Amino acid sequence: MDDGTIVTNAITYASTSFSYFHSDHWGDNHHELISSSWHPPPPGWIKVNIDDSLQCSNEAGIGGIFRDHKGRMLLSFGFSLIHWDICTLEWMAVRSICNVIDDWMFNAKGIMVEGDNANVMSHFKNLTKLDKCLMDEASKEDFDFLKRFMLTV
Repeated sequence: MDDGTIVTNAITYASTSFSYFHSDHWGDNHHELISSSWHPPPPGWIKVNIDDSLQCSNEAGIGGIFRDHKGRMLLSFGFSLIHWDICTLEWMAVRSICNVIDDWMFNAKGIMVEGDNANVMSHFKNLTKLDKCLMDEASKEDFDFLKRFMLTV
């Protein structure tokens, strides 16, 4: 096994084995109950978990991790920025998927996008079902890559 594979496996194990949540830090739009364990996508699918963070100084970060059905990390990304609204940050994390996705990922049967902001995830799911002619131009461009997948959840 090469060094990169060993490091990736170690990060994957650590991130899925020792994760826990502090419910006192949740906002109104976060799920009331979040499972403490990660659930893989079906075989042949890719799952993207996105998240964001916001400090009192408005320093913020958005990021995500792509995993396969065995929980192996395929790709991760993160960006630092300045913003004041946690919902907007989560939406920016969703929209940034199109900028980081690799072409080979379109060979997957489908993609699942998961985040912890219920309103943002609901809006995203509604957009994936919406007729393209009803979308604003920015959303059409940001989510045009999704039509290359057979299914989006």
